[in-house]
Amino acid sequence: MIDVLNDIEILEQAIKAFTHGHSDEKQMAMDSLEKLLAEKKAIMVAFEKEMAPDVFDGQKKFEKGHQVEVIKEPFQRWK
Repeated sequence: MIDVLNDIEILEQAIKAFTHGHSDEKQMAMDSLEKLLAEKKAIMVAFEKEMAPDVFDGQKKFEKGHQVEVIKEPFQRWK
C-alpha cells in the first residue's frame, strides 16, 4: 500500500508542476513520471517472467493474451 501512496504523490506533484510550474519544474515532473513508468514496466516484466515464462518472449515487451489450445473437433450437442 505504501507503493500506491508514493505513486499517488508522484502523480499529484507532476500534475501540479505541469499546471503551475516553470520549465525546470515541468522537466523534473517529466523525469519523475518516466522513472515511475520504468519501475512499473520492470515490475511487470519480472511478473511475466515468473508467472508465465512460456508467454514471455524475453524482449521486455508485453504480449496481449496467451496461447490457447485449439479445439480440433467441432462441438457435439448432447443427444
